[in-house]
Amino acid sequence: MYRGLEKTLVIALLSLAALPGWVAARQAAQPEAPAVQVLQQQDTEVRARLEWTFSQIEELAGVQVEVTGGVARLAGEAASWEARELAEQIASRTPGVILVENRVAASREVETRLAPAIEKAEQYFREFVATLPLLLLALLVLGVALLASRLAARSERLFRGFSANPFVQVRLRQLLQLAIVLAGLLLTLEILGITAIVGAVLGTAGIAGIVLGFAFKDIVENYLAGLLLSLRQPFAANDHVRIGEHEGKVVRLTARETILMTLDGNHVRLPNSSVFTGVMLNFTRNPRRRFQFSVGVGVAEDLTRVQELGLATLREMPGVLDAPAPGFLIQNLGDSNVGVLFLGWVDQRQADFGKVRSEAIRLVKAAFDGAGISMPEPTYVVRTEAAPAEAPERAPAPAEKAVDVSVDDSLDRQIEEDRQASPEDNLLDPSAVE
Repeated sequence: MYRGLEKTLVIALLSLAALPGWVAARQAAQPEAPAVQVLQQQDTEVRARLEWTFSQIEELAGVQVEVTGGVARLAGEAASWEARELAEQIASRTPGVILVENRVAASREVETRLAPAIEKAEQYFREFVATLPLLLLALLVLGVALLASRLAARSERLFRGFSANPFVQVRLRQLLQLAIVLAGLLLTLEILGITAIVGAVLGTAGIAGIVLGFAFKDIVENYLAGLLLSLRQPFAANDHVRIGEHEGKVVRLTARETILMTLDGNHVRLPNSSVFTGVMLNFTRNPRRRFQFSVGVGVAEDLTRVQELGLATLREMPGVLDAPAPGFLIQNLGDSNVGVLFLGWVDQRQADFGKVRSEAIRLVKAAFDGAGISMPEPTYVVRTEAAPAEAPERAPAPAEKAVDVSVDDSLDRQIEEDRQASPEDNLLDPSAVE
C-alpha cells in the first residue's frame, strides 16, 4: 500500500517539475498561427499580381499561376517559346517570389503562333505609312544633292578659274561633288532622325581607313606620286621620253600610272611611283636635239679637206640648223683609217630627228665618194715590186634628189586616237610646252 502511494507521489512531483517547461512551450507556440496566415496572404497577393500582369499580355493570357511559400509554379500555354521565357522573367522579378517553376508549354496552334507576327507586321506597316512623307522628302533632298553635284562637276569654266592644271581641276571637281553629296546625306539623315548613325559610320570609316592604308600602301604611293607629277609636269602629252629602260611617247598621266606608246606602237603602263623616283630622259622638252655619226677615212686623206667637205654637206642639207652650227671632231687614229665624228642640230618642231640623221649620213658618204675620199675597212698591206697601176676613175655621183625630212607624226596620230577612245582621265596640262 505504501509502495503504491510512493509511486503516486513521485509522478506528481515530476509533473510539477515539468509544468513550467510545458507552459513556456505553449506560450512560444502561440504566434505560429499568425505567421502562417501572413505567408498565405503574401502568396495570395503575389499570385493575384502575376495573374493580373499576365492578363495584360496577350501572349501570356493562357498562363496559370500558383504560389506557395514564395515558390511560383507556372503552368498552361504561352503563344511562343519567347513568351514562355518572358513569363518566367516576370515571375522571378516579382517581389515575394523566391523560386520559379516554369511548366508553361509553347502553343502549337497556327493561329496563335501567327497572331504576334501579324500584329508586328501591321505595326511596322502603320509606322512606315506614318513615316512615308518624311522618307519621300529625304529621298528628294538626296536626289537634288546628287543632281547638283553632277551639274557642278560639269562646269569646266568654274574650275579653270582656280587652276590650269588638269589634276587640280579633277581633284577640285571631286571635292565639290563629295561636299555636296555629304551635305545632302546629312540633311537626309537629319530629316529621318537617324543622325546618330553618322558618328558610328565615321568611327568605323576611320578604323577602316587605317587598315586599308596599310593594305594598299603601293596604291597610295602611286596616287601621291601622280599628284606630284601632275603638279610638277615633267613631261607633256606626246613628249618623247625614256624612263628607266622604257622609251616612247607620253599618252597620258592618270592618278596611278603613266602610259607610254613605244616607237613600235605598243602601250607601256608605268607605276607613277617608279616614274617619280626613276631616271627620266625627255627628248622633246628642248626642241633642239643634236645628232652625231662617225666615219672612218683613209690615213692618207687630208683631214682638213674631209672636215670642210663634210661640214659643207651638212650646212646645205635641209633640217640641219645653222645655229648651233654643225661640228667635226677627230676621234681616233687607227692602223688603216682615221675615225672622225660629225655633229649637227635638228629643230624637232620642223624636222624629224631620225630622218635628218639618216639623210646626213647618206649625203656625207655620197660627197666623200664623189670627192674620191676613201673610207677603207681594216686591211693588211702587201708590197710587190710590180709597177703601180693607175687608179680607175670614179664615176660621177648622181644628182641628189630632195629628201623628205619633215616631222613624222604617224605615232602622234595614233596617240591622239587612243586618247580620244580611252575613258581614262588625262592629268597632263595641255598648256605645257611640248
